[in-house]
Amino acid sequence: MSIGNAQMKVTKIDNSNVIEVGKISPMGTLHAVIEKHNDFYILTYNDGNYKEIDEYKSFKIGLNDIDNLYLVINNPEAKVGDTYHIELLDKNTLTIIFSKALGTIYPAIYHKNKIGIEGRVPHFTKKQWAKLFGKK
Repeated sequence: MSIGNAQMKVTKIDNSNVIEVGKISPMGTLHAVIEKHNDFYILTYNDGNYKEIDEYKSFKIGLNDIDNLYLVINNPEAKVGDTYHIELLDKNTLTIIFSKALGTIYPAIYHKNKIGIEGRVPHFTKKQWAKLFGKK
């Protein structure tokens, strides 16, 4: 279906091919979700830079890159201070910096889109990362 007039054109998008890979939504509040589309994945997250409002951002991940991203995030040999810079589709970038809190090393993930707006993916446990990436 396509509706149009002189001012705008509206086209219905078919989302029947979108598959939810994993989702983190404690107490009903969405923190992150990964969806598989035909030829890429989209990770949508609640930006950790905002405490009082829900600000959602997203980035595309190539079909062949999703497992590599998971391996970087869950690197068992990661040390405090290890830093990775990852170029994504659509000129987005991720910077992953490993830190330590409460005796656990975790990745802090910063996302910058093509026009320079930064977001911070919430901190998750290894179990939550596995759930998000469909590795349960």
